[in-house]
Amino acid sequence: MYRSLFAFRSGEPNSLRFSPGETFLILERSNQHWWLGSRCSSGETGYIPASYIEKIQVPHTHLLHTHTHHIHTHTHTLLHI
Repeated sequence: MYRSLFAFRSGEPNSLRFSPGETFLILERSNQHWWLGSRCSSGETGYIPASYIEKIQVPHTHLLHTHTHHIHTHTHTLLHI
């Protein structure tokens, strides 16, 4: 899990805007500078500048809750398409 250090605003449609202190799961690190991430609070995905985030340690129970919420969000989206 990663936490944002700074606010990020971009006009690019495939990047995520965020404020300091938000948490993300990183889905892909194929580029050195831009990582594909999912916002823990909403499940919204997009590219994040790698230099704007830091890796954090979280309790396993928090990770389970985050993954369950993330799966539920995507399942809900798939069922309503």
